[in-house]
Amino acid sequence: MFLSYRYRLYPLRPHLPQLDRWRSELTFLWNYALERRRTAWERERRRVSYLDQERDLTRWQNFDTEGIGRVPVGVAQGILQRSDLAYTVPDPPPPPSEAPRHPVGFDLGLTHLATLSDGTVVDSPQFPRAAEQRPAREQRGLARTIFMGNGRSRAVHRLR
Repeated sequence: MFLSYRYRLYPLRPHLPQLDRWRSELTFLWNYALERRRTAWERERRRVSYLDQERDLTRWQNFDTEGIGRVPVGVAQGILQRSDLAYTVPDPPPPPSEAPRHPVGFDLGLTHLATLSDGTVVDSPQFPRAAEQRPAREQRGLARTIFMGNGRSRAVHRLR
């Protein structure tokens, strides 16, 4: 998972051309990565992974020292990771298994969890209600105790 943070930058005037070059190089990198994925899929029906593109990026940065080579490596890798997340197509789901022979229906209700089409009743679990009742009773008991009394410390201990 990638967390994105947005910072307001106030660069000095001498830094503006460098940031603009980085922006244009990273835009070109994004478009190049996307185009490489598209052409590999259209021509060869082959997927291009992030690792393939990162390997190419390393070679490219060593070759082009005036362009993408001046962009910090982590920033360029972040662009490739985001393009990988944005354009990776998941594998298609497997075909559905054999359909059930008898249609099964169920009805979700208030008194019972479910009633199946063959008449079987599934009761709703009661453990959440029982778990809620004890702390409520203990909290009412705590509310009735004297503030600094011995009974209050015992009631607090029971709540923990």
